[in-house]
Amino acid sequence: MKALYKKENGMKVDLLRKGCKVLMAGLVVGTGLALVKPAAAEAASSANQVGWQYNELFRNQYHYSAAKNWLNDPNGLVYDDTTNTYHMYYQYNPNGNSWGDMSWGHAISHDLINWQEQAVAIPMLDKQADMDFTFKNTTGQFTKEGKNGQVHYLGQPRTDWDGGNGKKYIFSGSTVLDKENKSGLGKNTLLAYYTSCFQMPTRWDDGGEGGMGSWFGMSEVQEQHLAYSTDGGQTFKQFDGAKSVADNMAGLANQKSPKAIIPVTAISSLAGIDAKDFRDPKVVYDQAHGQWLMVVVAGQQALIFKSDNLIDWTYTSAIQRQHDSGIGVWECPELIPMTVKDSTETKWVLTMSVQDHAYASGSGMQYMIGDMNAKGTWTPATEKTLSKPNWLDYGEDFYAGVTFGNTGDRRIMMSWESNWKWTDLQKTTPWYSHMTIPRELTLVADSKYDGGYKLMQAPIPELDQANGEKTVIPALNKGTVTPDKGTVLTGDMHDANAALVTNYKGTTYKIESEFTWDEATKPTALGMYVRGTDGFDRKLFVGYDFGPQLAYVNSLQTGDKDSLAAGRDHTNTFIPNTGKLKLTALVDESSIEVFVNDGEKTITQVFYYRPDNLGGPTVKTDQLGFYVEGGADKKATVQHMVITPYRSMFGNIQNQTADIEIAQGTNFNPLTYLQFTDTLGDGTTTIPLVTVKDNQVNTAVTGAYSITVAVTNSAGKYQEFTIPVKVVNK
Repeated sequence: MKALYKKENGMKVDLLRKGCKVLMAGLVVGTGLALVKPAAAEAASSANQVGWQYNELFRNQYHYSAAKNWLNDPNGLVYDDTTNTYHMYYQYNPNGNSWGDMSWGHAISHDLINWQEQAVAIPMLDKQADMDFTFKNTTGQFTKEGKNGQVHYLGQPRTDWDGGNGKKYIFSGSTVLDKENKSGLGKNTLLAYYTSCFQMPTRWDDGGEGGMGSWFGMSEVQEQHLAYSTDGGQTFKQFDGAKSVADNMAGLANQKSPKAIIPVTAISSLAGIDAKDFRDPKVVYDQAHGQWLMVVVAGQQALIFKSDNLIDWTYTSAIQRQHDSGIGVWECPELIPMTVKDSTETKWVLTMSVQDHAYASGSGMQYMIGDMNAKGTWTPATEKTLSKPNWLDYGEDFYAGVTFGNTGDRRIMMSWESNWKWTDLQKTTPWYSHMTIPRELTLVADSKYDGGYKLMQAPIPELDQANGEKTVIPALNKGTVTPDKGTVLTGDMHDANAALVTNYKGTTYKIESEFTWDEATKPTALGMYVRGTDGFDRKLFVGYDFGPQLAYVNSLQTGDKDSLAAGRDHTNTFIPNTGKLKLTALVDESSIEVFVNDGEKTITQVFYYRPDNLGGPTVKTDQLGFYVEGGADKKATVQHMVITPYRSMFGNIQNQTADIEIAQGTNFNPLTYLQFTDTLGDGTTTIPLVTVKDNQVNTAVTGAYSITVAVTNSAGKYQEFTIPVKVVNK
């Protein structure tokens, strides 16, 4: 169920956030809307029924997900400082819970954590005009068997191959807040650069069939388009690249079937190019040289274009992929100018997503350090930079990450928390997938890394500031407390004998700890158990293996047979044994993000505690603990332990109704007794909408009765409560 709004002066106003308390059986008074229960819900006394909106099994509570349907790559991340609004656009299927009908979904936030879903920002292009162009492929299917790659595309675009539906997908891209009206489309206009993807009737450019060319079949084409918003990023107009800015502004351009601003023909004949893998434009301002740069992937390379007006783009150079460990095409590139910490030096970090054979398996992200010149040429730091890139994350579920624009010196990245190899295993409904928590990137000098620099990552502080509750210092049921408030754990304290946290249980939190050890008595492994069952029969490990010197996340004991049978457990990273290790884990309902040694390495992993594997839906996975392995003569000290519980971005509806007792024969109006509050993710307390669904009370007869009420908050979260009522003889 969506949040309820009305319009005031053309702006959507959230009725619920304005504190409206509306109580009437079956209807929401003052809105004219019936408050109905989602189709999947079932009447019950539980206040957290699986299937109710935003209470569903596996729904993360402080990682963003759409209310329903498929999402993947974050797109167009930008901060609008004129309205203090962060925009997150993303790949979205408005019509289903699997990949397809790709459009730009949209959510906004004022703190980067608590997101409010908006209407689809850029829908698929429909009823597209016929196209007629030639293109010379220099790689791919058109260059096999001695073919010269020259083809003729002629006919109507479509996304259903032989069906001919006349549509174009809206693929990934980026946005720019045009603060100085460089484009001529208006000051503070939001410019959205995206890839259109479609199939075309394809012929060989050989003069056959009356000059049209000999028939080949259907093949895919991708081009770079521009759309622009003058209403704060809510809706976008298409920019027709065949017309001037003035004509577009005057409505004289074809905005229903727009031409690309960088058509695929702009890269015809370039080495290593075909028409089907030219996508994901990311635009950034090059302050040192006073120019805008756009990086676009094209198969096994990245192409750089430059512009001084954000409309007209000139090709400058290519970054050729070397023989790194990933396979498949590059995707979602970004060139990020970053000042090295504690210096004035600027380096350009190239980030890239690889489709398969990433470090942990399946898809993943890499980064490479280099420099940018005035000509728009990126130079890698060393000869090994491109052939041996660094991994941005060592888990299986960190992909398509890009940074927010217009955030000053801050570099804040958000990624898709999934993996193309495992999308069929997640089985969530009615939504698919989440985003990661935004991370702040810092470039640090370190001679151990290629080029002498490494990227550090940390959860943005807004997470604690906006959604964090009072911190908890864990109390453990075993171990020897040291004078400096550490706790010594021995190597027999693991599994059922682990050191249990006795003063906190939960499923959505951050846990931090620091381990130290002596080399002579070091254990074989140590770490934290999170999301454990009673006795830790089921648990997630966040730990360190001393033999290979690997920090790891281990989901083998979650019981998720579907995922683990597919080999989905390769999440570790090398960390040298220095006698000390810091582990920070962000834990949510179905994902974990681990930051090792303050973010020198990270591991992001999706997991599923499926009820069938746990022994039923009532088995809880809210225990935390610390473990050490290797035998009783081994030991390690854990200290600086802190747990930060996190509120849900969807709110926390609480029943404040006192026990209801009424006198026999009294006229009973439930609405005068019911009291509910809702604490939103940012800590704001509001009063949600309440309706009475079922009233079984008969005041003529003494006895025990109940009423069932439905409650919906401003985020659209839906819950039902059964309230006991006593009719007594007074």
